[in-house]
Amino acid sequence: MKFVLVTGACSEIGKKTIFDLIKENYFVVASDLPAREEEFYNIFRNRTNIDFFGIDIRNRSTIKNIISKFFEKYKIESCVFIIGKNLLVPFFQWDYNKLCDVFELNFIYVSLFIKDIAEEFVRRRTEGSFVVISSQHGIVANTQRLPYCVSKSMLSQLCRCLALELSLFNIRVNSISPTFIETKDNCELLNSSYMLLDAKEKIPLQRYASPKDISGAILFLISSRAKMITGHDLVIDGGWTIQ
Repeated sequence: MKFVLVTGACSEIGKKTIFDLIKENYFVVASDLPAREEEFYNIFRNRTNIDFFGIDIRNRSTIKNIISKFFEKYKIESCVFIIGKNLLVPFFQWDYNKLCDVFELNFIYVSLFIKDIAEEFVRRRTEGSFVVISSQHGIVANTQRLPYCVSKSMLSQLCRCLALELSLFNIRVNSISPTFIETKDNCELLNSSYMLLDAKEKIPLQRYASPKDISGAILFLISSRAKMITGHDLVIDGGWTIQ
């Protein structure tokens, strides 16, 4: 049995990815904020091949201890990082604290978390795969999302740099850059008259992505079918970035 770490387990992408991994007979080591543990077990009630660890990647004083615990318990070979936040704020309304809020989570803390995980891989001589969820907004600009766009661009470049450095240890690193993803929580917003004009109609394929689209890409990238793929940003955007 293969073991996969999935962070952001309670997100829509995380939930779909975990369900699909279990179907493919993976054991999922799931993580999200400690406060979401009850929510997680309500979602995955009666599921086997799964365990949960509460992690706040911003809490640097505890994170290494938690990471060592699940590496001692499971031989993790692949890691999926689904972490990020966005704030819709016009350029002239950004201030230092708002910028740091997005930059720190989307790039700095994610980078340090990946470093902590990679150190365990190298220490245990584990060859494997990392998949990081980035965004189409790291490739092309959009309004009112300055730190999100910039931090996701940095995250995609981080993956390319890590792919180069970690190749010495046979660790593959790839990113996925989705377009707008329609979920139960945001379907009303994404299908509002404004978003249909501002987003959906600008996608050449005229549809939003679904969590299933992203999950399928994740399962491919961690599989042996992708053993020669590293440093790649897989864009799942219906054509948004070709314009």
